[in-house]
Amino acid sequence: MKAVVPNDQLPPAGGHDADSSLIISTAPNDKAYYDRQNQAFERVFYDTLNGDTLGGITSYLFHDLNRHPRVYASGYDPIKILSGGRAWERTAAENAEKPDDSNNFGTADKRAIRFALAQGLANLIPNQSKLISYCGGDPDTFMWKEGQIIGAVISTPGKNITDGVCAVDIFPRYIQGITILVSQYFDLPAEGVSGNVLTNGRLAIKPSSGTPVIMIFGGTFENVPETKSQPDALTNAAIAWGKINRQHGLGSIVIKTFDGDQSAENQNRNYAPTENFEAFELSAFARAASLGIIKNPQYDVLKHWKLASEYNPDQQRQEMRAECKLAHTLHTPKGDYPFELGDKRMIFTLSHKWDLATHANVIHRAGGDILRVFHEPGNPKQLVVVKFNRDPDPDISQLIPY
Repeated sequence: MKAVVPNDQLPPAGGHDADSSLIISTAPNDKAYYDRQNQAFERVFYDTLNGDTLGGITSYLFHDLNRHPRVYASGYDPIKILSGGRAWERTAAENAEKPDDSNNFGTADKRAIRFALAQGLANLIPNQSKLISYCGGDPDTFMWKEGQIIGAVISTPGKNITDGVCAVDIFPRYIQGITILVSQYFDLPAEGVSGNVLTNGRLAIKPSSGTPVIMIFGGTFENVPETKSQPDALTNAAIAWGKINRQHGLGSIVIKTFDGDQSAENQNRNYAPTENFEAFELSAFARAASLGIIKNPQYDVLKHWKLASEYNPDQQRQEMRAECKLAHTLHTPKGDYPFELGDKRMIFTLSHKWDLATHANVIHRAGGDILRVFHEPGNPKQLVVVKFNRDPDPDISQLIPY
């Protein structure tokens, strides 16, 4: 089997393997690839410590600790829980077990996609298309989100998924699982690309003879950070949309869900920290300790930190912060960082709750137009179908590195 293509490399030449419908399946295993990922995490971790970035660490929570991590956690299995990837899978499993009529950030997506398909979503997909998933997550989550659309397209007369399905994710293990799932369950060619649309340049996605149809379910674009260099989260979101425009070209389609519910009561309830979700967010400290960024090899993450989640009505976003439980100093190779009890300056995740008008403005700046909106009564999640009809606005274009 060929390897997953790291971002910013040209796709390999050639088509399908002679004896398989699988184009790309196994994750990259070269040390240089993982070194680059760890270096990127180190930069954003220090930026978070220094207050230069709010919410920038989200993408880097998807990781697995080394087999023998240099980190301790009271009451948790550090391999299975404070490994961010494992903690997220347990969180997703918790969501999947909730009733379909609940409005948590897992089942609401599932319902939104199901409703849109019942209302004719598949008819908006061109007859010849390539389906591309940005940040599909673990295979189980992918199956009940993107998998619904893949199945619907396959069963729609006259629709043909040319060149199969491409899975783009920052986490190689998820890519591997999704590509194998697509190949074996749907019997389609499967392609995997390791990268992050928020931070990387052009991704090594193979071109297609059909129309690219990009599927985005989850928080990727609603989790855009604020940084000193580009503090406007809306502009960061427009840049991400503009990158997809440049990557896939005019005429490409995006299918995306978003949560426009700006009720603080609802959001605080939906994001109330569970044991697994807390472990997912705080796994950043575990990763930092395992890499030696935190110098104490016996650093007990959960002794020192807990997750605080609160809605910011002024910014229309849920903010996930690490709250200090025990006054202490974080010793790093670049200096010491003292924390007092109750300190909440470490903001790991921003989950924006922009309304439809705000999304439409961001999409327009990136060169896209909304073709249709699907909104099931009682579900806070909406699904939009977007088509890129023109180049991004000049102010966005100059911020796209290709």
